[in-house]
Amino acid sequence: MPDSLWQNIYWHHNGVDSRNYAGSVLYVGMGSCFLPRTQSPRVTHTVIVEIDPLVIVFNQAKGHVRDEWVVVQHDAWHYVPDTLFDVIVLDIWYGQESQSRVDQL
Repeated sequence: MPDSLWQNIYWHHNGVDSRNYAGSVLYVGMGSCFLPRTQSPRVTHTVIVEIDPLVIVFNQAKGHVRDEWVVVQHDAWHYVPDTLFDVIVLDIWYGQESQSRVDQL
């Protein structure tokens, strides 16, 4: 499947389209860095919080991490940002938590 087709399926299926983001963006969970890699050039600041150091190393080895991004190896439940964000994206674990627990973030 061509990358562009896969990307359109992903954006349509998940209702999350990083091509529309602008300003400062926080990604809670790194995954394969798909959303940050495809985010709009209008994004001025990108922070990615990932608990698993192996996920970070994998993405760095694959060239998925850009130098201008801030990658923080930390537990999302204890991470305290030092700025406000225009967009906050919770990775796939979001659906596995109760809404009240997610609201705590």
